[in-house]
Amino acid sequence: MHKTRKLRYILFSAVFALVLLGLVAQSYPLLVVLAMVAIAIGVIADKLENQPTEPFKKYNELHHGH
Repeated sequence: MHKTRKLRYILFSAVFALVLLGLVAQSYPLLVVLAMVAIAIGVIADKLENQPTEPFKKYNELHHGH
């Protein structure tokens, strides 16, 4: 989890920066493209963030299955 912290912060910052850039450019087509790229980066960053706990999801399902 700590190994990817810097990468995750960079990716989440890139998401913010891309959308902000699209808003500042005042171009809707560019905003749409940058927002789609930002969403893709966000999905990748989310997967990196959840990767360490992924093997334990089955235990959560068993625990909350009652």
